[in-house]
Amino acid sequence: MCSEPALLLERLSTLITLIRLLSCMNSLVCQKACFVGEGFHALFTFVRFLSSMNSLMYCKVTFTSETYPTLITFIKFLCGVNSLMCSKSAFLLKGLSTLTAFVRFLSSMNSFMCSQLRVLLKSFPTLITFIRLLSSVNSLMCRKPVLPLESLSTLITFIRFLSIMNSLMCSKVIVTEESFPTLITFIRFLSTVNFLMFQET
Repeated sequence: MCSEPALLLERLSTLITLIRLLSCMNSLVCQKACFVGEGFHALFTFVRFLSSMNSLMYCKVTFTSETYPTLITFIKFLCGVNSLMCSKSAFLLKGLSTLTAFVRFLSSMNSFMCSQLRVLLKSFPTLITFIRLLSSVNSLMCRKPVLPLESLSTLITFIRFLSIMNSLMCSKVIVTEESFPTLITFIRFLSTVNFLMFQET
C-alpha cells in the first residue's frame, strides 16, 4: 500500500511536470505563433514591396521604350554630325592646300622682289655714273667750239646713244650679255669724242 501512494505521488509529480512543460511549450508555441504572425506581416509587406517594384520596373520599361526613339534619334544626329565633320575636315584640307600654295606664292614673290631690288641696286650706281658722265661731257661740249660738219654726225650718234641708254635705264632688268656690247660701244664713243675734242684744240 505504501508503494502505491508513492507511485501516485511520483506519477502526480510527473503529471505536474508535464503540465508545466506543456504550459511552457504553450507559451513558446504562442511566442512562435506571434513570431510567425510578425513574419507573416513582414512577408505580406515584402510581397507588396515586390508588387510596387514590379509596377516601378514596368514604369522603367515604359520609360525605356519611350527613350528608345530618343536614343535612335541621337544616334542619327551623331551620324549626321560625323558626316558634317568629315565634310568640314575635307574643307579644311582644301583650305590648307590653298594656304600652302599661297605661302609658296608669297615666298616666290619675296625672292622675286629681292632679285628685282638687287637689279635696282646694281643699276643705281650705273645711273649715277651715267649722270656724272653726261655732266662732264656737257661741260666739255660747251667749252669746245663745235665744227658743223665734223661734230654733227657725232652729235647725232650721241643723241641715238642717249635714247638707247634711256630705254636701257628705264627697264628694270639689266642683262649682262646685252649691256656688255653697249658698254663697249659707249667706251668707243667716248674715245672718239675724246679724240675729236683733242683734235679741235
